[in-house]
Amino acid sequence: HLFGQPFDIRPVLEICEDHNLALIEDAAQAHGAEYEKRKVGGFGNGGCYSFYPTKNMTTGEGGIITTDDEAYAARMRMFINHGQSEKYRHSMIGYNYRLTDIGGAIGREQLKKLPAFNRRRIENAAYLDSHIRREGIITPARLPGATHVYHQYVIRVTPDFPMTRAEFMKYLADKGIGSAIHYPIPIHRQPVYEQQGPAVSCPVSEKLGNEVLSLPVHPNVTQPMLDEICAAINGV
Repeated sequence: HLFGQPFDIRPVLEICEDHNLALIEDAAQAHGAEYEKRKVGGFGNGGCYSFYPTKNMTTGEGGIITTDDEAYAARMRMFINHGQSEKYRHSMIGYNYRLTDIGGAIGREQLKKLPAFNRRRIENAAYLDSHIRREGIITPARLPGATHVYHQYVIRVTPDFPMTRAEFMKYLADKGIGSAIHYPIPIHRQPVYEQQGPAVSCPVSEKLGNEVLSLPVHPNVTQPMLDEICAAINGV
């Protein structure tokens, strides 16, 4: 569920059912996002959420995994607590991935605020969608029937734009507008995977990696800031 946008879950569920595969949803950027009016992270066997500081809700760091499968839940509880099935009895190799009580308390309060946080992100994104009018800039697409919660507002800077992406980022920075690239290196180009076998070509991923650019969309972005972003882009 990249950038807050749910992926098209139904076809993936069918593949998993046909081949008896477990589905673990990466919802690290999609707290509160919906697909077919259901929250993402609850379609598969487990859903993973990140609480890194920039996420839609945060505990400062760390994350959680949710599941409705008791066997998975028991195994995960052991895994995050040194592999202990009971005190001092280690039934598997495990680690210390425990969330602190303070982190949990912060998370409970953040969860109450998540709907308001997401509404603001969606409002900010809608404003950018309707006011960015510059040839060569493609605003984010949305999957029909899904609720995008805009962890990131990712545009594409295409070859039709009069600046390179790097030049555009500097132009925005000179106007006090932050931007970032999420993400510059496609998965198949990451060293850990390139070492696993022959090189592969994924031209669409590589093209997108060269075009994507994230603009501010978080809840603290004000109306004047949105106007400045749009004016800067449209004024190129």
